[in-house]
Amino acid sequence: MKNNLSFISLVVLVLTIVSCTSSQKESAFDLTNARKEIEAANKQFVEFFDKSDSVGLANMFTIDGKSMEPFEPSFNGRSKIQTHYSIVMNAGANKLRLLTTGLWGDENMLAEEGEYTLIKQMVRAVGKKSMFKDKLRP
Repeated sequence: MKNNLSFISLVVLVLTIVSCTSSQKESAFDLTNARKEIEAANKQFVEFFDKSDSVGLANMFTIDGKSMEPFEPSFNGRSKIQTHYSIVMNAGANKLRLLTTGLWGDENMLAEEGEYTLIKQMVRAVGKKSMFKDKLRP
């Protein structure tokens, strides 16, 4: 009986030690990986914009997402986001460049700071021909 009690105590002790020292998988937040994911999303966003695809661009947002532009109220929901970008695109802005200048946060909240550049191709009608000047090339 004493041997059984010693054996059980030993097993409990070993299990306690193993459970305390076992490597548990922690989902450690990786800021470098987050930056890569943001850069990939920004690339896709730019591709939609450069193709004048306001539907694809708006679908990158959640149904109740917000697009916040400087000096304007936020555009709430995919429909309003799509309408906003469609207006911008139809006004002639057809090239977008995004640059991430800062990234902070953890698994609970992540903030990206960046710059954007909208480029409008200049179109000059000459008779039945159109001449395009791309501001991305000299």
